[in-house]
Amino acid sequence: MRKLKLISFHLAFLFSQITIGQYDIGGISVEFSEIHGMRDYDGYLGFAKGQINDFFLLGFESGDYKCEWFDSSLASKRVFSFKPAIKGESIHYFDIYGLNDEVYVFGLYQQKGKERTEVFYRKFNRDSLRFEEKVVFDSSLVREDLRLIDYNVFLIFSADSSKLLVFQDVMDFSGKNDRVVMHVFDRDWTLVWGDYLVMPHDRILTNKLQAEVNSDGTVYVLSKINEPPTDTDTEVSLRHYFELEVYSKNKRNTSYITLGNRIISDARFQLAGEEQAAIGGYYTYENKNTMAGVFALRIDLKAQKVLEESVVDFQAEFMAQHEPKSKRKKIIKKATRKDHFEFDNYDVQSVLVESDGGLTIIGERFFSYVTTGTSQFARQALTEHFYLGNILITHFTPELNARWMELIPKSQYMLNSLENRASFSTVRSDLATFFIFNDHQKNLYYKNSGSLYQWSSNTANSEITVARITAEGRYNKGILPDTFEERWMINTAFTRSISSNQFVLQMMRNSEQRVAVVTIEESSLW
Repeated sequence: MRKLKLISFHLAFLFSQITIGQYDIGGISVEFSEIHGMRDYDGYLGFAKGQINDFFLLGFESGDYKCEWFDSSLASKRVFSFKPAIKGESIHYFDIYGLNDEVYVFGLYQQKGKERTEVFYRKFNRDSLRFEEKVVFDSSLVREDLRLIDYNVFLIFSADSSKLLVFQDVMDFSGKNDRVVMHVFDRDWTLVWGDYLVMPHDRILTNKLQAEVNSDGTVYVLSKINEPPTDTDTEVSLRHYFELEVYSKNKRNTSYITLGNRIISDARFQLAGEEQAAIGGYYTYENKNTMAGVFALRIDLKAQKVLEESVVDFQAEFMAQHEPKSKRKKIIKKATRKDHFEFDNYDVQSVLVESDGGLTIIGERFFSYVTTGTSQFARQALTEHFYLGNILITHFTPELNARWMELIPKSQYMLNSLENRASFSTVRSDLATFFIFNDHQKNLYYKNSGSLYQWSSNTANSEITVARITAEGRYNKGILPDTFEERWMINTAFTRSISSNQFVLQMMRNSEQRVAVVTIEESSLW
């Protein structure tokens, strides 16, 4: 529940702050600050943490790209503008990132009349207080015949920040196979190696694709396969499985990740040092769009074998706890009649390797379907429905024993477009993990007594919700205080950590956008 305990809350304007109230959210004191200098931008693209006391926000305004530099008091120090330096260029990907104390603007551009995409970056120079001149990487160094029409771009760093992987999904307009383009760079942006691989079209469209890079430039790609590895392997041919591929400058190896009679429905992985990886996800027994339990694996990357394995079937009482009372009783009754009961499917959002070697798996309930109808012009119309539900957190010990599970209730619905107002953002501190999402205002008081109110991208009933779960699995939640006459929503894809107790988020209301910083004080946990 919301508590008004008068803990600091203010708005920050350029070089000044105005205190307007104080709040405590379920034992978490929150300081909520609007960054006035960014309120009139058309949109926001990225955030980069600089040194301890400053950060950078990347946006665009009237067709120009803008980067604004803020100090620890949220005062705007300088605005940088970026335009294509060569006539006829078209920038079609732009991002910003921080690497230790260095800040880079990174992008892809395409010259008029050319299909090839070029890569550029600008590094912030603290001595001259400007971004250095553009450096261009020509993708023809990889393949002369490579046609780069970008679909998604990911920047992935090795754990020690010595290698950078630029990982691009590239659409093949035949609709059968897509390409994944990989460029591995050293810290000084020297190309180590580059290549591409052909992927079935559905792997990229379903987002069942993840990549990591280690300090020697080796790339690991985990993807979901819907076909058998061989025509004669009938056991595997009946099941989905995951493929872990290893790429470097001179080699390529493939391992198949399976769980015996269990069918992996979704999985993600995280490198754990140079020689091991942790894989976590959900499995089913019935090869349907359902799940029966959670699993965790520890993999030896060099030997390509499983070192440790843990599987845990879900309990009906736990999984049904946020269902309406009548439905909850039916689920529990049906579960008692089966050895393995199947629940609604969840997607794995992240697998986190803890400092002690433990593993945390975060998932989200997700499903979609399409309905057909007839428009006023007597044409068939398709309507897509997207539902995003509860957040499921499972924590494993370093020995891969399931230590605790928790469900955070959430109900979101989007029509025809899965926009970035749905789902959630995650911010981690040393003592807890915070989940930030848009929710229906009445769900704050939800006590397992009935159905959740459905949030449907309507600011009239929307609240920005913060849920906290500690390392011991204890959970509570509250809402960010109402600071304006009308309600706002957040862009969950934009939220970024500034420090262990601060994060920056983008707020949206109709066509208006603002950026705010939230500071969480955890001195009085529980």
